[in-house]
This record gives sequence, structure tokens and C-alpha cells, in this order.
Amino acid sequence: MKTIRRIVFFLILILTIAYFTNPSFDDHKSKIENKFVEQNPISGFFGVGKIISNLVEYHDNIFFSYTTEKIKKNKLSVGFFGMVWVVDLDLNKIGLDN
Repeated sequence: MKTIRRIVFFLILILTIAYFTNPSFDDHKSKIENKFVEQNPISGFFGVGKIISNLVEYHDNIFFSYTTEKIKKNKLSVGFFGMVWVVDLDLNKIGLDN
């Protein structure tokens, strides 16, 4: 019984931390913009990364969040515990290759 209480307490603690450290929409946009500038320095210099970061939709799932691009709905970034990872930032998949 004592072990079950500890496990439940630990799970509640982890979920509470995940809830309060869920990255915001601005965190995702900033990370996407920085990643784009890193991959495309010339077009990033002219502000294309800012445009790309504004073409995303934010999805908040309480304990984690992610973004998808508005055109083809591909997942671009995932965030939890205060960190954001850019999953896929390929312009051909986003629909801006024309």
C-alpha cells in the first residue's frame, strides 16, 4: 500500500510539473523562427523565418503542446517540460516550395 501511494504521489508530481512548464505559443514560434534562420541564413536575414513562424497553429494538450502548419497540417514542433523541439521544418512539406 505504501508503494502505491509513492507511485501515485510521484505521478501527480510529474504531471503537475508538466502542466506548469508547458511551453507557450511564443516559445514554439521563437524556436521555429530560430531553427529556420539556422537552416536558411540568407532568407532568414530577410525575415522569412518570422513569416514561417506566423503560419503555425498552436495545440495545447495541458501537459504538452505542439504546433502544426496551417496549409498541410504537418507537425512542426513539440514541447513539454519547458523545452521545444522542432520536428520538421522542410519547406517542401510545408507547401511553400512554389
